[in-house]
Amino acid sequence: MKLNYNPLRNRLSLTAFLVLVIFFANSCKKDEQTIGLGLQPAGDALSILQDSVPITPYLYTADSIRTDEITEAFLGNYFDEQFGQSRTIFYGQLELPGNNLDLGDPTDLILDSVVLSMRTTQRILGSLEEQSFSVYELDQVLYSDSLYYSNETATLFLQDLVVPGRDVVRITNASNISRGDSINFTVDIPLINEVGQRFLDEHESGALEDDDSFQAFFKGLAIQSNTDDGGIFGIAPDDGASGVNLYYRDFSGEEVDTLSASFQFSNNSAYFNNIDRDYSNSMFGEFIEPLTLDDEVYLQGIGGTMIELKMEEFPLEIVGNEELVMSSAKLILPLADVVNDKYPIPTALYLSTGTVRDSLKIVEDQIFGITIDGTIDTDLNAYVFNLPLHFQNIVMGSTDLESLWLSVNPPERLREFLDNASYFSRLFLEQRRVILNGPNSNSQDTSENMRLILTYSE
Repeated sequence: MKLNYNPLRNRLSLTAFLVLVIFFANSCKKDEQTIGLGLQPAGDALSILQDSVPITPYLYTADSIRTDEITEAFLGNYFDEQFGQSRTIFYGQLELPGNNLDLGDPTDLILDSVVLSMRTTQRILGSLEEQSFSVYELDQVLYSDSLYYSNETATLFLQDLVVPGRDVVRITNASNISRGDSINFTVDIPLINEVGQRFLDEHESGALEDDDSFQAFFKGLAIQSNTDDGGIFGIAPDDGASGVNLYYRDFSGEEVDTLSASFQFSNNSAYFNNIDRDYSNSMFGEFIEPLTLDDEVYLQGIGGTMIELKMEEFPLEIVGNEELVMSSAKLILPLADVVNDKYPIPTALYLSTGTVRDSLKIVEDQIFGITIDGTIDTDLNAYVFNLPLHFQNIVMGSTDLESLWLSVNPPERLREFLDNASYFSRLFLEQRRVILNGPNSNSQDTSENMRLILTYSE
């Protein structure tokens, strides 16, 4: 019986036993060659064997992924010498600072300026340079209960709302946006006064009564960079500091009051990212799926690339061996490129399984809460996964031998399960990229190559 989303459909008693065996096998620090001593009669130590399973990687473009309901979005563009061009656009609704907002009598108000502010995070791709920004008003209603994906766009009015001649913003003028700094920096983009004047003029129309009325009146903004290689930086749209700020004076009293009002993006409003990838100038170029890889493997998050790992020559002699106990099944993925500040690598990768990209499944180890890892092993300079339960089930025949699929973010169709199981949070998406050594990167030193090592006893 094949394991799918419901683990109860498997042989529960056998699986429970195997989970315990694998847990203790992986948690103990004993020499693998002495497993079984003290448990078996003298002279009957378990035989520890290893198999190296040949794998072939194939390159695919990753499916679009949901970019709504995230705590960190992205803004900017950059050119990567290995991966080509990446462009981002941010779409979002604004909210009122409070219901029944009273800005004052329009006849007494003088608008000074309007500024769009975006609070940054420390997640940076490329080298941050000054960038030219455009801001457009949405001509399409967004809905907070709708789903929005990385390949989606929204309808816009054609007028650029940035003050002419003031579209260039220096991102690098503050060292506190540098990687690892705990202080965030706010990117300020001056908008034309016509935007703020529209808000001030809505004194009695009802547009400032509540968010629904306001968003029907002003549907939101689209923000994009016009600079191809200015860098991509993270933004925190719902942190209480990102939005449109109006600065104006009220002449209704004996003394002039200097006032301000903030219309912010919020986690109660709809917003999402569009991410566009252009691989025409990448190391692998525009490709027809699947593209067979050999020396190097290219992975990129949010609508980027993913990898199918086919096991071409699985050791069939161990299949059906009921006495075999898989102590580890390590997929080792060595880094090919030098890690640097310009191209930081993902903190972890994700692994799923299936015959085709449209019907991927979660590996059994993760379903049962076994740590499969997927982070960097600093000694090996490689990402490492360990899937002993998955391969034990293959040997026992309860799981079919299917490809493993490698990605920076979990495939969209698996994320709801992972959200509910607390394995993954939709609130965070990884856009970084990484280059890995392929299975034939180094013919002289196979420890530098991508490989799958099965370790078992019988």
